[in-house]
Amino acid sequence: MLPNSILLITLLLGTAGGLSTQEGISHGLPSHYQESDITWTGRIKEDGEPVSFTGADLQSIEAQIRATQPDFSWARAVDEPAAAAASSSSRTDADTDMLCQLPWNAPFASVFHIRQGIAYLHKIHDNCIGGPGPGNCSRVSCSYNSAIFFCNDNPYAISVPCSSFGDRAWEIIEKCYAFGDFPTDSVQGQVFDAAGWNVIVAGTIC
Repeated sequence: MLPNSILLITLLLGTAGGLSTQEGISHGLPSHYQESDITWTGRIKEDGEPVSFTGADLQSIEAQIRATQPDFSWARAVDEPAAAAASSSSRTDADTDMLCQLPWNAPFASVFHIRQGIAYLHKIHDNCIGGPGPGNCSRVSCSYNSAIFFCNDNPYAISVPCSSFGDRAWEIIEKCYAFGDFPTDSVQGQVFDAAGWNVIVAGTIC
């Protein structure tokens, strides 16, 4: 019986340790910000009408679309003219401000997994809609406790090309990368756009 008792104690300690680690990851947003769902609007068929899906993040929206159209992929989604016209390519460095040390003591995110999130966002056509602010944030991508948030500080909803969030997150990596030993390289930061929205990269539970 002794070996079984030792095994049970070991399993319980391991479970408790896992919970402690997970609980140690605080929310990546400041306390006065609110997190809300993100809405994607676009066409999922070439001859279809524009449709909207809302979810906790874009991965969950993709799952919703696949439930109705199993062969859907972001790479095959149809660009809307409005999204192309709203390209962020006209933004210059003078239009933004950057924070690399988040003042609300946010946890760090994994650079490796944020890069995966960036690659995912760059596949997504059309626009993402954020609810009225200020401080209204949507988690556009999150894996392995490493998140990219889109935050709206305008008092009205705004529509932004979804791939722009990947561009902003990449800027944060370029300027705020905290070097460490792979795979523990870490990053956090916030970059502001002149249009009244910003992107936050930080650790959170997901």
